[in-house]
Amino acid sequence: YVPPAPGGDLLRNPAVLPTGRNVYGFDPYRVPSPTAMLEGRTRAEQLLARAVADSGALPETVAVVLWGTDNMKSEGAPLAQVMAMMGVVPRFDSVGRLTGARLLPLAQLGRPRVDVVITLSGIFRDLLPLQVRLLAEASLVCAQADEDPEQNFIRKHALATMAETGCDMATAALRVFSNADGTYGSNVNLLIDTGKWQSEDELADMFVQRKGFAYGTDGRPSAQPALMKRALGSATLSFQGLDSVDLGATDIDQYVESLGGMTRVIAQQRGENPAVY
Repeated sequence: YVPPAPGGDLLRNPAVLPTGRNVYGFDPYRVPSPTAMLEGRTRAEQLLARAVADSGALPETVAVVLWGTDNMKSEGAPLAQVMAMMGVVPRFDSVGRLTGARLLPLAQLGRPRVDVVITLSGIFRDLLPLQVRLLAEASLVCAQADEDPEQNFIRKHALATMAETGCDMATAALRVFSNADGTYGSNVNLLIDTGKWQSEDELADMFVQRKGFAYGTDGRPSAQPALMKRALGSATLSFQGLDSVDLGATDIDQYVESLGGMTRVIAQQRGENPAVY
Protein backbone atom coordinates (compact mmCIF):
# COMPACT_ATOMS: atom_id res chain seq x y z
CA TYR A 1 0.00 0.00 0.00
CA VAL A 2 1.38 3.39 -1.03
CA PRO A 3 -0.23 6.32 0.82
CA PRO A 4 -1.72 8.94 -1.54
CA ALA A 5 -0.47 12.50 -1.47
CA PRO A 6 -1.89 15.92 -2.26
CA GLY A 7 -1.07 17.30 -5.68
CA GLY A 8 0.49 20.72 -6.03
CA ASP A 9 3.64 22.76 -5.70
CA LEU A 10 6.11 21.18 -3.30
CA LEU A 11 7.26 24.57 -2.01
CA ARG A 12 3.72 25.53 -1.08
CA ASN A 13 2.96 22.14 0.43
CA PRO A 14 5.88 19.87 1.42
CA ALA A 15 3.37 17.03 1.98
CA VAL A 16 3.62 16.48 -1.78
CA LEU A 17 6.96 14.73 -1.13
CA PRO A 18 7.92 12.07 -1.89
CA THR A 19 6.56 12.35 -5.42
CA GLY A 20 5.49 9.42 -7.57
CA ARG A 21 2.38 8.61 -5.51
CA ASN A 22 -1.29 8.73 -6.40
CA VAL A 23 -2.35 12.33 -5.94
CA TYR A 24 -5.60 13.84 -4.81
CA GLY A 25 -6.71 17.36 -5.58
CA PHE A 26 -8.95 19.85 -3.83
CA ASP A 27 -12.60 20.62 -3.25
CA PRO A 28 -13.70 22.79 -6.22
CA TYR A 29 -16.56 24.21 -4.14
CA ARG A 30 -13.99 25.92 -1.91
CA VAL A 31 -11.79 27.54 -4.56
CA PRO A 32 -10.59 30.24 -4.16
CA SER A 33 -9.64 29.46 -0.58
CA PRO A 34 -9.34 32.15 2.12
CA THR A 35 -5.54 31.99 1.84
CA ALA A 36 -5.75 32.36 -1.94
CA MET A 37 -8.01 35.39 -1.56
CA LEU A 38 -5.46 37.11 0.68
CA GLU A 39 -2.62 36.29 -1.71
CA GLY A 40 -4.70 37.32 -4.73
CA ARG A 41 -5.50 40.70 -3.20
CA THR A 42 -1.80 41.32 -2.53
CA ARG A 43 -0.89 40.29 -6.08
CA ALA A 44 -3.59 42.58 -7.51
CA GLU A 45 -2.46 45.63 -5.59
CA GLN A 46 1.19 44.98 -6.48
CA LEU A 47 0.32 44.65 -10.17
CA LEU A 48 -1.79 47.82 -10.24
CA ALA A 49 0.83 49.76 -8.26
CA ARG A 50 3.49 48.68 -10.77
CA ALA A 51 1.24 49.77 -13.66
CA VAL A 52 0.62 53.18 -12.05
CA ALA A 53 4.33 53.64 -11.38
CA ASP A 54 5.20 52.79 -15.00
CA SER A 55 2.42 54.68 -16.81
CA GLY A 56 1.24 57.27 -14.31
CA ALA A 57 -2.37 56.09 -14.40
CA LEU A 58 -4.51 53.19 -13.25
CA PRO A 59 -5.18 50.91 -16.24
CA GLU A 60 -8.85 50.76 -17.22
CA THR A 61 -8.46 47.27 -18.71
CA VAL A 62 -5.99 44.51 -17.90
CA ALA A 63 -5.84 41.37 -20.06
CA VAL A 64 -4.96 38.25 -18.04
CA VAL A 65 -4.12 34.64 -18.88
CA LEU A 66 -5.29 32.03 -16.36
CA TRP A 67 -3.98 28.47 -16.44
CA GLY A 68 -5.67 25.58 -14.68
CA THR A 69 -2.50 24.07 -13.18
CA ASP A 70 -1.41 27.31 -11.51
CA ASN A 71 -4.82 27.72 -9.90
CA MET A 72 -4.96 24.09 -8.80
CA LYS A 73 -1.57 24.34 -7.09
CA SER A 74 -2.46 27.55 -5.26
CA GLU A 75 -6.16 26.90 -4.52
CA GLY A 76 -7.08 29.74 -6.84
CA ALA A 77 -4.60 32.58 -6.12
CA PRO A 78 -4.42 33.79 -9.78
CA LEU A 79 -8.22 33.61 -9.95
CA ALA A 80 -8.43 35.63 -6.73
CA GLN A 81 -6.07 38.23 -8.19
CA VAL A 82 -8.47 38.80 -11.08
CA MET A 83 -11.42 39.09 -8.71
CA ALA A 84 -9.54 41.56 -6.52
CA MET A 85 -8.84 43.84 -9.49
CA MET A 86 -12.55 43.81 -10.30
CA GLY A 87 -13.55 44.42 -6.70
CA VAL A 88 -15.53 41.23 -6.15
CA VAL A 89 -15.32 38.33 -3.71
CA PRO A 90 -16.74 34.80 -3.89
CA ARG A 91 -20.13 34.06 -2.39
CA PHE A 92 -20.54 30.83 -0.40
CA ASP A 93 -23.64 29.13 0.96
CA SER A 94 -24.25 28.10 4.58
CA VAL A 95 -22.13 24.95 4.26
CA GLY A 96 -19.23 26.70 2.56
CA ARG A 97 -19.89 25.80 -1.07
CA LEU A 98 -19.13 28.30 -3.82
CA THR A 99 -22.30 29.79 -5.27
CA GLY A 100 -21.28 32.96 -7.11
CA ALA A 101 -19.76 36.43 -6.88
CA ARG A 102 -20.49 39.40 -4.63
CA LEU A 103 -19.55 43.04 -5.16
CA LEU A 104 -17.35 44.86 -2.72
CA PRO A 105 -18.59 48.44 -2.15
CA LEU A 106 -16.48 51.03 -3.94
CA ALA A 107 -15.84 52.77 -0.62
CA GLN A 108 -14.29 49.58 0.70
CA LEU A 109 -12.38 48.91 -2.52
CA GLY A 110 -10.82 52.38 -2.43
CA ARG A 111 -10.25 52.68 -6.20
CA PRO A 112 -12.17 52.13 -9.45
CA ARG A 113 -13.11 48.64 -10.56
CA VAL A 114 -10.64 47.51 -13.23
CA ASP A 115 -12.01 45.82 -16.33
CA VAL A 116 -10.32 42.42 -16.70
CA VAL A 117 -10.42 40.44 -19.94
CA ILE A 118 -9.59 36.81 -19.23
CA THR A 119 -8.35 34.06 -21.51
CA LEU A 120 -8.45 30.60 -19.99
CA SER A 121 -6.47 27.52 -20.81
CA GLY A 122 -8.47 24.50 -21.89
CA ILE A 123 -7.42 22.75 -18.69
CA PHE A 124 -8.90 25.57 -16.58
CA ARG A 125 -12.13 25.37 -18.59
CA ASP A 126 -12.37 21.60 -18.12
CA LEU A 127 -11.33 21.22 -14.48
CA LEU A 128 -12.73 24.43 -12.96
CA PRO A 129 -16.20 24.93 -14.48
CA LEU A 130 -17.55 26.50 -11.28
CA GLN A 131 -14.81 29.09 -11.43
CA VAL A 132 -15.50 29.81 -15.12
CA ARG A 133 -19.07 30.70 -14.18
CA LEU A 134 -17.80 32.64 -11.14
CA LEU A 135 -15.67 34.89 -13.35
CA ALA A 136 -18.51 35.39 -15.82
CA GLU A 137 -20.92 36.31 -13.02
CA ALA A 138 -18.33 38.66 -11.50
CA SER A 139 -18.07 40.59 -14.78
CA LEU A 140 -21.85 40.73 -15.16
CA VAL A 141 -22.61 41.99 -11.64
CA CYS A 142 -19.94 44.67 -12.04
CA ALA A 143 -21.41 45.76 -15.38
CA GLN A 144 -24.93 45.88 -13.92
CA ALA A 145 -23.93 47.81 -10.77
CA ASP A 146 -25.55 51.22 -10.41
CA GLU A 147 -22.25 53.04 -10.10
CA ASP A 148 -20.42 55.94 -11.72
CA PRO A 149 -18.79 54.51 -14.88
CA GLU A 150 -15.65 56.47 -14.07
CA GLN A 151 -15.38 54.39 -10.91
CA ASN A 152 -16.40 51.15 -12.61
CA PHE A 153 -14.52 50.59 -15.86
CA ILE A 154 -16.33 47.29 -16.50
CA ARG A 155 -19.65 49.13 -16.58
CA LYS A 156 -18.12 51.98 -18.58
CA HIS A 157 -16.92 49.68 -21.33
CA ALA A 158 -20.05 47.50 -21.32
CA LEU A 159 -22.29 50.56 -21.77
CA ALA A 160 -20.10 51.74 -24.66
CA THR A 161 -20.32 48.31 -26.29
CA MET A 162 -24.10 48.31 -25.96
CA ALA A 163 -24.37 51.78 -27.48
CA GLU A 164 -22.11 51.00 -30.41
CA THR A 165 -23.17 47.44 -31.27
CA GLY A 166 -26.77 47.28 -30.07
CA CYS A 167 -26.20 44.15 -27.99
CA ASP A 168 -27.69 43.52 -24.55
CA MET A 169 -25.88 43.93 -21.22
CA ALA A 170 -25.27 40.18 -20.77
CA THR A 171 -23.36 40.11 -24.06
CA ALA A 172 -21.54 43.39 -23.52
CA ALA A 173 -20.30 42.13 -20.13
CA LEU A 174 -18.72 38.92 -21.46
CA ARG A 175 -15.08 38.90 -20.39
CA VAL A 176 -14.16 35.20 -20.14
CA PHE A 177 -12.74 33.62 -23.30
CA SER A 178 -11.31 30.23 -24.12
CA ASN A 179 -11.42 27.49 -26.73
CA ALA A 180 -14.54 25.76 -27.96
CA ASP A 181 -15.45 22.58 -26.10
CA GLY A 182 -12.98 19.79 -26.75
CA THR A 183 -10.22 21.95 -28.20
CA TYR A 184 -7.06 23.23 -26.56
CA GLY A 185 -4.41 25.87 -27.15
CA SER A 186 -4.20 28.87 -29.43
CA ASN A 187 -1.82 27.15 -31.92
CA VAL A 188 0.17 30.39 -32.11
CA ASN A 189 3.26 28.47 -31.03
CA LEU A 190 2.68 25.83 -33.70
CA LEU A 191 2.25 28.49 -36.37
CA ILE A 192 5.54 30.07 -35.31
CA ASP A 193 7.28 26.68 -35.35
CA THR A 194 6.19 25.95 -38.91
CA GLY A 195 7.20 29.41 -40.13
CA LYS A 196 4.07 29.54 -42.29
CA TRP A 197 3.16 33.13 -41.51
CA GLN A 198 4.05 36.44 -43.07
CA SER A 199 2.87 39.06 -40.56
CA GLU A 200 2.23 39.18 -36.85
CA ASP A 201 -1.42 39.92 -37.59
CA GLU A 202 -1.71 36.30 -38.70
CA LEU A 203 -0.64 35.26 -35.20
CA ALA A 204 -3.30 37.53 -33.69
CA ASP A 205 -5.94 36.14 -36.04
CA MET A 206 -5.01 32.58 -35.09
CA PHE A 207 -5.35 33.44 -31.40
CA VAL A 208 -8.83 34.92 -31.89
CA GLN A 209 -9.90 32.03 -34.09
CA ARG A 210 -8.95 29.51 -31.41
CA LYS A 211 -9.67 31.46 -28.22
CA GLY A 212 -12.58 33.68 -29.30
CA PHE A 213 -15.31 31.70 -27.54
CA ALA A 214 -16.98 33.62 -24.73
CA TYR A 215 -18.24 31.85 -21.60
CA GLY A 216 -21.22 33.34 -19.80
CA THR A 217 -22.89 32.61 -16.50
CA ASP A 218 -24.35 29.38 -17.90
CA GLY A 219 -20.83 28.08 -18.54
CA ARG A 220 -21.49 27.49 -22.23
CA PRO A 221 -19.28 28.84 -25.03
CA SER A 222 -20.43 31.04 -27.88
CA ALA A 223 -18.27 32.24 -30.75
CA GLN A 224 -17.62 35.95 -30.13
CA PRO A 225 -14.46 36.88 -32.06
CA ALA A 226 -15.51 40.50 -32.66
CA LEU A 227 -16.39 40.97 -28.99
CA MET A 228 -13.06 39.49 -27.93
CA LYS A 229 -11.17 41.87 -30.22
CA ARG A 230 -13.15 44.81 -28.90
CA ALA A 231 -12.58 43.86 -25.26
CA LEU A 232 -8.85 43.29 -25.73
CA GLY A 233 -8.60 46.53 -27.70
CA SER A 234 -9.23 48.51 -24.52
CA ALA A 235 -6.38 46.80 -22.62
CA THR A 236 -3.20 48.74 -21.92
CA LEU A 237 -1.60 45.93 -19.94
CA SER A 238 -1.33 42.17 -20.49
CA PHE A 239 -0.36 39.85 -17.68
CA GLN A 240 0.34 36.23 -16.85
CA GLY A 241 1.62 35.08 -13.50
CA LEU A 242 4.59 32.70 -13.31
CA ASP A 243 3.69 30.15 -10.67
CA SER A 244 6.14 27.36 -11.40
CA VAL A 245 9.39 26.67 -9.58
CA ASP A 246 10.49 24.49 -12.50
CA LEU A 247 9.70 26.50 -15.65
CA GLY A 248 10.20 30.10 -16.74
CA ALA A 249 8.72 32.15 -19.55
CA THR A 250 11.41 31.05 -22.03
CA ASP A 251 11.49 27.35 -21.10
CA ILE A 252 8.28 26.27 -22.83
CA ASP A 253 6.42 27.74 -25.79
CA GLN A 254 3.05 27.78 -24.01
CA TYR A 255 3.82 31.26 -22.68
CA VAL A 256 4.20 32.72 -26.17
CA GLU A 257 1.12 30.74 -27.18
CA SER A 258 -1.01 32.28 -24.41
CA LEU A 259 0.42 35.61 -23.24
CA GLY A 260 2.20 36.25 -26.53
CA GLY A 261 -0.86 35.56 -28.65
CA MET A 262 -3.14 37.66 -26.47
CA THR A 263 -0.67 40.54 -26.45
CA ARG A 264 -0.46 40.43 -30.24
CA VAL A 265 -4.26 40.82 -30.47
CA ILE A 266 -4.12 43.87 -28.21
CA ALA A 267 -1.37 45.42 -30.36
CA GLN A 268 -3.37 44.68 -33.52
CA GLN A 269 -6.48 46.36 -32.16
CA ARG A 270 -4.75 49.34 -30.54
CA GLY A 271 -2.06 49.98 -33.12
CA GLU A 272 0.56 49.98 -30.37
CA ASN A 273 2.10 47.46 -28.03
CA PRO A 274 0.71 47.24 -24.50
CA ALA A 275 2.84 46.87 -21.40
CA VAL A 276 3.51 43.18 -20.80
CA TYR A 277 4.12 41.84 -17.30
